[in-house]
Amino acid sequence: MIRVLAANARRAAGEAAENLAARQVIAGTLLEHDDAWSIGRKAAWLRSKGLLGAMIWEMSGDTGTLMGALDAGLR
Repeated sequence: MIRVLAANARRAAGEAAENLAARQVIAGTLLEHDDAWSIGRKAAWLRSKGLLGAMIWEMSGDTGTLMGALDAGLR
């Protein structure tokens, strides 16, 4: 799990779908992942559409920061 964005990491935002992610290229491989900022934005978008929750695939490395961002964004 990437815990801190490297200096060469960039955010990408697709306005139509609010597809926000942190992007980073390491050894020619594109890595995209969500951090607290992007999870908060996605959760706020869900709330703005009247949706009541989110599906999470994998957050085993979370220390509470990511889940806290999701919770705050949905409130």
